[in-house]
Amino acid sequence: MWNPDEYELIDFGNGRKLERFSTILLSRLSPASIGLRPQNLSLWEEAMADFGSSGQWRTESELPSEWSVGYQGIRFQIKLSSSGNLGLFPEQYQHWNWLAERISNAIETPRCLNLFAYTGGSSMMMAKAGGHVTHIDSSTPAVKWARQNALASTLGSGSIRWIVEDASKFVERERKRGNRYDLIVLDPPTYGHGASGESWKLHRDLPRLLENASSLLTDKPLGMLLTGHSEDAEPAEWLYEAIRKSGPLGNSVRFPQVESGRSTLLSRHQKKLDCGYFARIAF
Repeated sequence: MWNPDEYELIDFGNGRKLERFSTILLSRLSPASIGLRPQNLSLWEEAMADFGSSGQWRTESELPSEWSVGYQGIRFQIKLSSSGNLGLFPEQYQHWNWLAERISNAIETPRCLNLFAYTGGSSMMMAKAGGHVTHIDSSTPAVKWARQNALASTLGSGSIRWIVEDASKFVERERKRGNRYDLIVLDPPTYGHGASGESWKLHRDLPRLLENASSLLTDKPLGMLLTGHSEDAEPAEWLYEAIRKSGPLGNSVRFPQVESGRSTLLSRHQKKLDCGYFARIAF
């Protein structure tokens, strides 16, 4: 769980969420909370900045250009980006814990691959747990941001390999090179563009990427994690099918641990906010 001094979901409703990152209270859009009622409207009046449907931040007081929050030894530099994102998806903490647990069970240093890696939460957690991580994202600014986070987290320079590249193209090249990984993480957007402007659509492109990524698993892998913000459950089924079709054990594969569902965050009032889907397999 998050230390409430670092991050807290205060309240949500009416298509918005109220969060505190360290000492900074922010109000942002939250499609999952449309049709829900906030628990305490008076708390929202204390927000220091608000990101609305206009696509711009409105600040009520002077804020630092960036500040940081921490989770179990890893640090995130927080910034008010033009997209409304802050460089951190707090709901991922439960999956970071799972990744660290998988690595702690490894006999040798595992090779880990993080696709659509953004600002590096999963990369840092896997490196901190003892993995050797390859971090892939098509955005140069995002990779630069992730490297700043790793530096703030005092992670060794050799623990994470940073690559700016389209995830699908990287995976295809790794297949040809014969490279393999023990633990693979994917957090694809619903829509996006690659490093050279390649179009990405989840329902069109993810099934093939999952098959190709599954073929990169070693003969004795640790696991595979898929997260995202689509509202349907298909991505989880795509992952299971990809493992059966292209994984190291083929159709005979058995999954000792299979979990899928919705990532959530608990508000101060113990209400669950839906934050997207997840599927994870431990071998």
